[in-house]
Amino acid sequence: MAGWWRALLIVLVAAAGAAVAALSDGKAWGTLLGAFGLSEQAVRESVAAATLLGAEPVHGMFGPSPMPEATSAGTSTRLCLRRRGFRARHSGDMNAEDRHGLARGRVATRLPTRNLDRARRFYAERLGLEPVDERPGGLLYRCGGAEFVLFRSTGASPGTFTQMAWEVDDIETVVSELKRRGVVFEEVDVPGFRTRDGIAEIDGNYPCKGARGERGAWFRDSEGNLLGIGEPVV
Repeated sequence: MAGWWRALLIVLVAAAGAAVAALSDGKAWGTLLGAFGLSEQAVRESVAAATLLGAEPVHGMFGPSPMPEATSAGTSTRLCLRRRGFRARHSGDMNAEDRHGLARGRVATRLPTRNLDRARRFYAERLGLEPVDERPGGLLYRCGGAEFVLFRSTGASPGTFTQMAWEVDDIETVVSELKRRGVVFEEVDVPGFRTRDGIAEIDGNYPCKGARGERGAWFRDSEGNLLGIGEPVV
């Protein structure tokens, strides 16, 4: 057998051995080598041939070795192959887009309801929103390309923080229309924060929005979920 071809065969057999060992024991490795007329020693001495495929040896990746090798401690190591330059990636080495694909996913808010029929009427009659789909125990809504769901729950929201919000271009018009429909907006009057006719002036905004501030308003739905409306102030 030509030298380069034998080296290539050794590399492929060694890689296959890693998979065999994950499901079997050392005997399976010996059987695999015998089928190709190779010996464990030949593989060990020819690991350098892995460079033909840009691979390098890695030890201890999958646990007990299919090719026992005595050590002073009586333990063994495993010979595996890995593409040169490849490293197992941990969450600390990944950026936001790599982690579980969440950065590329779509955010979908879930709002609990004690009474799904009551909540459905509120969102239709007070907010002018109808579900685009439904299933037992859940209603799916879409607004501006985003989704939120009302789901039947034995739990309830404390209503002490904003759970979902809409960003609009004209908050005064939206608030006025919702009030006409019967929505009651929160009125707040504490040092440094006050609403007037249900709308608060908020200093600061995220730089990427190109705004110096924001106007906000809040109301609760029929289930006690606290919802907000915001308009960037440029």
